[in-house]
Amino acid sequence: MELTLEEEVIKALSELGLTEKESYVYLLLLLKGPLRASEILEGVKVHQPQLYNILKNLIRKGFVKVVNGRPRLYAANDPEVIIERKESELKKYKELLKELIKRRSWERKAGVWITRGREGLIRNSIELIKHSKNELYLELPSSLATYLLNSVVKAVNRGVRAYLLFFPKVEEDALRKLSAISRNLNVKEKRIGEFFLLISDMETCTYAPKRYFTSRVNDDMYAIIFNEKEMPFFFMHRFFEAWRRGRPVISEELSPSLYPRKFLSHRMAVDEILRLREKGFRVEVEVKGKLIREERSVKVRGEVSSLMVTSEVVNFTLTVGKKEVRIGGYGSEVEDLEAEEITIVKVF
Repeated sequence: MELTLEEEVIKALSELGLTEKESYVYLLLLLKGPLRASEILEGVKVHQPQLYNILKNLIRKGFVKVVNGRPRLYAANDPEVIIERKESELKKYKELLKELIKRRSWERKAGVWITRGREGLIRNSIELIKHSKNELYLELPSSLATYLLNSVVKAVNRGVRAYLLFFPKVEEDALRKLSAISRNLNVKEKRIGEFFLLISDMETCTYAPKRYFTSRVNDDMYAIIFNEKEMPFFFMHRFFEAWRRGRPVISEELSPSLYPRKFLSHRMAVDEILRLREKGFRVEVEVKGKLIREERSVKVRGEVSSLMVTSEVVNFTLTVGKKEVRIGGYGSEVEDLEAEEITIVKVF
């Protein structure tokens, strides 16, 4: 259910540090004021002693000022000035925290982390998006687009490739924002989603159950953050299958000028190679990885001669000199080489 304008404003004021009753008093003064205390009591359902405590807090927090005279009047301060002051304070706190982080004596190690509540999911997702360097894969309900798209757009603008899979559809506001991007972005939609999923650089991923986005009751919402190699590749298998079935909404126009381009996801490299070959291009690729039978690190380069994509097996074959080398992804068993990094070097 969508919030009314008043409910949206009350929610915004709570983010600025006001209680619900303080928010209603400030909103009344903003729309009607300056007002006497007796007039405020007529507009807001609070007792007189409680009102004076509320006004005292609003004055202390910088939202309300007293107009001296008889009788005493209370007036709302300009919300734009309040927000600018808050932004200045937040900027100062941000710099202090950045300095504190530089001094810490630990780094986050591989492991599993749990975050609780909708706000926890959103904040952790924004942090993950912010630290993405190469590629970003996101399956999300349309209802979360408002909270995450600004961070996604910033990531794309700094060169991160983003693949967004919305369910049940891409809303008009999100589409307008994303349509302005011409490079490093692909968007699809599907009617039924499986879960919330965010994968960053095939190193870290966040998962949250679907039921929290299809039910109004989500007080016990949780998300799991996997900060290790195994789970991003496990979830990529599911994402890739869903991506193939999704309806294209925004598709990056592929042309030789885009390359070279590096992929950390073997499956999504295959997806792009497929699209290029369907357009009639020949594709030259460089692969860093290890030979499966010898467990030896190698780097090979050649032209893609064939691809195989089924629900269980995804690979491609490179012609390297006079040899054919089959390239698989993480955990490959039937291929010749397990890819760790794939670069589409040249398209012709």
